[in-house]
Amino acid sequence: MSAEPATDGSVRVGFISLGCAKNLVDAQIMAGRLLDQGLVLAESPERSQVVVVNTCAFIEAAREESIDAILEACALKTKGSVRAVVVAGCLSQRYQTELAESLPEVDAFIGLDELDRLPAVVRPVAAGEVMTWDDVKLDEDSVVVKLRRQQDGEREE
Repeated sequence: MSAEPATDGSVRVGFISLGCAKNLVDAQIMAGRLLDQGLVLAESPERSQVVVVNTCAFIEAAREESIDAILEACALKTKGSVRAVVVAGCLSQRYQTELAESLPEVDAFIGLDELDRLPAVVRPVAAGEVMTWDDVKLDEDSVVVKLRRQQDGEREE
């Protein structure tokens, strides 16, 4: 399956949510924000344009499971099944810099305090747009999402 939009032109978003019950609630909050903005929830990550991996970092086993899930989502991107991978949740919040350095195939990382802003990230990355930090900074109080791709494919430092 290719990473084509829904028949109505909407962006399809799939979720992989790991960890505790709070992560499930966070995934539901993100899904609600996406639906409010006219995006479509995919039946599975394989049937989406953008995969959101909602991670856990509570214990070592959870961190390993999260990294494995991120790599699986990136493999879908490499095969052309999806267009973009966004990493959210505890692991992204706590280890964003390390993850950005070690996983350049991920299109965006968002922290726990930015989950409601997911639609502002999903639409551009689904369209293949190259974004920088300032493109998604919505107000002075935000730590916001760090989208690392540059025009020449190099990461922003």
